[in-house]
Parts: sequence; C-alpha cells; structure tokens
Amino acid sequence: AGWRLPTMIEYRKLYSQYNSNALLRASIANNGAALALAGYFYSGSPRGTGENGMFWTSTVQNGSVTNMKRMSIDTSSVYTDSSYSRYFGLSIRCILKETTSISDLVYMQDFNELTDSDRITVINSMQLNTIYTLIDKRDNKAYSIAKLSNGRIWMVDNLDLGRTALSTNLTSENTNTTTTISNSTFNGWKKTSGSYTLDAGEFINISGTDSVNGTAYGTLYNYFAASAGTIAGSNNRANAVSDLCPAGWRLPQSSNDSWNLYTSIGSTYSAIRAPVANGGAAFALAGYFTSGAPTDVGNIGYYWTSDVSSPPSNAMYDIEINGSYSSVCAGGCGMVRHAGAAIRCVVK
Repeated sequence: AGWRLPTMIEYRKLYSQYNSNALLRASIANNGAALALAGYFYSGSPRGTGENGMFWTSTVQNGSVTNMKRMSIDTSSVYTDSSYSRYFGLSIRCILKETTSISDLVYMQDFNELTDSDRITVINSMQLNTIYTLIDKRDNKAYSIAKLSNGRIWMVDNLDLGRTALSTNLTSENTNTTTTISNSTFNGWKKTSGSYTLDAGEFINISGTDSVNGTAYGTLYNYFAASAGTIAGSNNRANAVSDLCPAGWRLPQSSNDSWNLYTSIGSTYSAIRAPVANGGAAFALAGYFTSGAPTDVGNIGYYWTSDVSSPPSNAMYDIEINGSYSSVCAGGCGMVRHAGAAIRCVVK
C-alpha cells in the first residue's frame, strides 16, 4: 500500500537519467539503479537468469488486449519500448505513489500512455506560455511544446518528420494512425517539388527559420501524407482521423482548436506570429507547394487541420497566415489536398 507498478514513462525517465546500461546495473552505492538480471519464466521454467532482466510496468501495449509494456535490460543493452504477454513471469520494482507531472515525460508519445486522469494532471502541471521539450521517438528529434492561451497543448515547432530518413515503421505505437506505413514507403514520399498528387504522399523539407519567432520552417506535407495515407480520392469528404502526428497527438480541428486559439490570443496577426514567451503562438511563414518547388517561404504560412472544407471536394480547412497583408484566416479557409502545408499537432 502506498506503492505501485511504474509506468513505461517512468522507466524511460529512469533510463534517460542514468543513460547507460552500466549505471542501471551498478549498485546504489556506486550511483546506480541496481537492476538485476533475474530472467523471466515461461511455461513453468525460469529462463535467462543472469543474462537479462525484465520488469513489468502498468502500461498496456497500445491496441493489445493481452500485452503489457516491459522494461528490459541485458548485459549490454536497454529496451524501453517492448512488451510481453501477461502469461510470462517478470520481475517487479515498485515506485512510491506520486503525482505525475510534465517533468516525468520524455517522449511526445508519452501522452499516449497516460491514463485520462494523469493526462489532466500533466496538463494542469504545465505553466501557460512556457516552453517544454519532448522527443519524437520516431527519429529522436526534439520539439518545443507549450500550453497556449486557449489552454490546449500545442507543438510550437513545425513537424519535421522525414528530414532524416526513418529506420522505423509508422505504427499505432508511435503515430496517430491505426494502419502501418513502412519506413521505406514513407521515405519514398520525400520530394523536391510537388506534382498535383491526391492519392500518393509527398513532403518537402524547407530550410531556414522564421525571422519573427525563430521557429524552423520544418517540412511541408500534402494531405495524403499529412493524413498518414488515409485521405485520398478527388471526392473524399471525410475528416481526417489518422495523421502524421505522434501517438497521443493529432491535427488541430478547424473550430475547436485553430479558431479557438486565434480568438483566445486576441485575434491578431502579431499574436499568432509572436514568440510563446510573449503570449503568442509562434506560427512560422513556411510557404507551401503545389506543382513545382515550394513558394512564398517567409511570406505565407499554411497549416493543415483535420476538417474537410466546403467545396471544392478535394480541399481541407487550414490556417492561413499572410505576411504581406498581416492577415490571418483561422476558420473557414480551405486548401486543396494536393498542396503542401505545414503541421502543428495538439494533444488529444
């Protein structure tokens, strides 16, 4: 009583703090965590004693009815994202019951592993207009996130998935999708110019940073890519449920998120462009692409939402920020899906 099983998030944090197999194995007197290689049991017999140690967490494997996440360590390696069926026998290390906070999270995807009550606790622990940093486990890229004026948790960097070729597949464990996209398929979507594509993925990396808020321009995605390959066809009128956001995050909704944010920060161009520390939303003018190379980088910013727009049938609502006219359209503006726009994700 008063103790509990650690979550997978807490084991990842433990590993990030010790940052080596040797220290996780070392004795407490030598500043280690003293994790033992007790092995496991399967079908009645202990196995691997002295070779590996496996420890139960309280975190269910996403989408599984039989598997729980485990912390695993052997003589040279550490695994913080694996799982085992519950009929295996693993070791237990208990942790004192404490309140979860944003400082306990390491990865963007950790939001997906929080219980509903813990997610609320974490969000409440975040200070308004304060930058926090989490890592996308798909490519180990760090992103700034913040609780913005509408109380929602937003990425305040543009998604940049694909700048470095992925070596891991996109699955429901790491991405907001129920389907799987192989890393080779995703890597093949990378282009240098657009080509009016509705039924295949395209993305283009943009160099440089925004002059107002210092945010990197990131990557522009056509909507097939932005929706993780789920929205295709010239007459598709569906909202996006899946997308390229990390698991636990999603594309913003046009009214509930985008318009709500815009009005909550004062409905001004300067506020949506201003740094977060100044009460703004730090949206960058990353340009766009249609057919050919990206255009208007540094002048215009387009950001996808998850909502299908009014006609034409192949358009989605977006956030449009025009630097030439200091104007913003955060609700009711649509962009054709073959075009490439930036992505800012919000916590589900």
